[in-house]
Amino acid sequence: MIESMIAEIDTEQAISVRQFDLLPDPHRYDLVNGMVEEKHMGSLSSWVGGELYARLREYCRAQNYGWAWHADAGFDCFRSNTVRYPDVAVMRFGRLTNEELPDGHIEIAPDLAAEVISPNDRIDDLERKLLDYRRAGVRLVWLVFPALRIARVHRPDRTITELAETDLLTGENVLPGFQVLVSDLFPVRPVAPHPAAS
Repeated sequence: MIESMIAEIDTEQAISVRQFDLLPDPHRYDLVNGMVEEKHMGSLSSWVGGELYARLREYCRAQNYGWAWHADAGFDCFRSNTVRYPDVAVMRFGRLTNEELPDGHIEIAPDLAAEVISPNDRIDDLERKLLDYRRAGVRLVWLVFPALRIARVHRPDRTITELAETDLLTGENVLPGFQVLVSDLFPVRPVAPHPAAS
């Protein structure tokens, strides 16, 4: 069964959420209207996603705010047969019943979803993802572009703010008090050491 599902990843055949869950490493994909779409996350995007997750997790712990997840957490709160795995997601306390984390997908939208964009991401796939987040009720969406060293903030009212690497990325009214300099999300190239004096 699993072998046949792997063989169907690149076909045009729609599958159910239950079938999607049988795939090895489903967090490597999104399920969109029953179609499996591979997530394109290279080493740079993965590193930036980890850096953002670490900062948001620390904020959630320090402020007793809520839950922070990296790219392994799936959300089944969208249109039919759609599961999204944001690169980073945050949900404030009080939204999950008894604050119990489900074994499977989370069925309510996060308060914040962040996506780290790689050069292989397609613009139409990204626009559909943004539309899904807005329709599901995600209160704040961040797009981080490591190659351009910028970030974009998308809000439910469809306003968008582009931030340069010298700007602060803030949690606005969704994560009060959270802020990080955009450039701090990107790796700093180490300076080569000077040769030892002879």
